Amino acid sequence: MKMRVEAAGNYLYTSQLRATDRAREITATAAQAANAPQALEDAPCVESSKPVDFSRMTIQEMLDWIGEQERKGEISSEESLDFSLWAISCGYRCDEATGRIWCVGKDEALDFTQTVREGVAFARAHEYDDGGRYQRAMEAGWATMLRAQGLSRSVDVFA
Repeated sequence: MKMRVEAAGNYLYTSQLRATDRAREITATAAQAANAPQALEDAPCVESSKPVDFSRMTIQEMLDWIGEQERKGEISSEESLDFSLWAISCGYRCDEATGRIWCVGKDEALDFTQTVREGVAFARAHEYDDGGRYQRAMEAGWATMLRAQGLSRSVDVFA
């Protein structure tokens, strides 16, 4: 008695063919993944990937950084608001001779490290009728600045 076996209907035979196609797909995907790190290295750096330098930062950069710290939970929303108002006020200058007040240019870098030191010293020397809110906000912002000085900000690799 002769028995005829159809290979096309045989599960073991066809599963091996499917496995071969799947192996090719996996190999192709692995090859693409191996090239991906080079693509990330070649991606242009965005502003946020630069190290934080509070001694040369615009008001907008400072406000962006404060918002980032609030989102990370490094400072509370109350501290963020107070610290943001402080950062904005750093941009105003007064000519003592004429009494004229003006705002620095939007692209002008300020030294926030020196300004926050002076702000903390001022808050400690003067008591406001705010229960120490201003002083706590300045000290929390200063401590966060000290931890972050020179560290890279978050990187958006898809920018």
